[in-house]
Amino acid sequence: MKNEEWKKAVNLLLEQYWIVREEKMTEFDLIKKFETPLKIWFREKMGYELVVYRKIFARLEKIPAHPTPNLVLNPESFRNPMDYTVFFALLAFFENRYDETFLISEFCEELRSFLGEKDNRFLETHRNRLSLIRVFKYAVKTGILVQRDGDIDAFEEEVLFKIPPIAQFFIRQFPCTVGEGMLDPEQFIGLHAYDRRQLIYRTLLLEPSLLYERLSLDDVKYVKQQYEAIEVDIGRHTPFHLERFIEGILAVRDIPEGSVYQDYPSDTSISDISLQIADRLKEELKKGSLRPYNGWIDMNRNQWEQILHDLKDTYGEYWKKEYDDMKLGKWVEEITRYLFRWGMAELPDSYTVRISPHILRASGRINISKGVEKHELETESGIFD
Repeated sequence: MKNEEWKKAVNLLLEQYWIVREEKMTEFDLIKKFETPLKIWFREKMGYELVVYRKIFARLEKIPAHPTPNLVLNPESFRNPMDYTVFFALLAFFENRYDETFLISEFCEELRSFLGEKDNRFLETHRNRLSLIRVFKYAVKTGILVQRDGDIDAFEEEVLFKIPPIAQFFIRQFPCTVGEGMLDPEQFIGLHAYDRRQLIYRTLLLEPSLLYERLSLDDVKYVKQQYEAIEVDIGRHTPFHLERFIEGILAVRDIPEGSVYQDYPSDTSISDISLQIADRLKEELKKGSLRPYNGWIDMNRNQWEQILHDLKDTYGEYWKKEYDDMKLGKWVEEITRYLFRWGMAELPDSYTVRISPHILRASGRINISKGVEKHELETESGIFD
């Protein structure tokens, strides 16, 4: 029972930005119960600091081993540079206003000033309005903003918000200034060259996969030599177990129910489609029309678009209407971006698409015999090579 509680505490810290006691007292108390050993384990194995601030919140200060697309704040909330601009402006707006209320029009006025925008209708454009709505919804969901009155979706109406005191703790401290980090992004990572074990643990537990091609030769040698010890340690202290393949390692959870992770595969239409793409890629590999090199599949853009076009022609009518009706060009862009975010696709130049080995770990196909209205998907385990 104690080991299960420990794993649950680790899971909470890995998958959530913070645990606020006022909202999740049971979870906070669980972390508090193991506070000292958790601090030691995370500091030793991942180089992370566990912050437990009085009886207010607990947060694991997570820094990835590498900046990767899947670690974006929230891909549904932050879709373009304007979303980030609005969010950073909102955090700046919070300063010296904690525990106060404000109207959304007050923030919009300050945002215009912040951007040096003189056109009063600047925020009335559909694109900018959506950015504001997405960011404010994210802030409310995260707990750094409380909606008191009004409807954020009905943007033309005034909406009243309150900035809770806990919002002042949202931004974490980095080991360098922004300027230093822009000149040398490795400083943002907070890892020194000799922290090889911490780099490997961060990659396994925070990134979609650990692929040898993306590591240095010394790191690959370390992983292969220490695999058994790492496998036992992660299995004992986290909800994950490791799967080793020729091209790398995956950290897998058998029971993701109740998780707020961005899991793959997930219960979403675009994730289902990606499983069907994996199945189609397996078929092409068996036919010999695609040839992998070190587990990676390289093809030109035309080949990639043709595979997606054929898949849409075959199964599009069984997909969610949003994707069935989507124009081919936009759909290709959407699914490629999704796979890129999971490290399953790379775009080394404007002519080439590289497909990562771990896309084949799971594949699926629509089982039409069970009834087209159910859109059921049979999923099976796969192998890298």
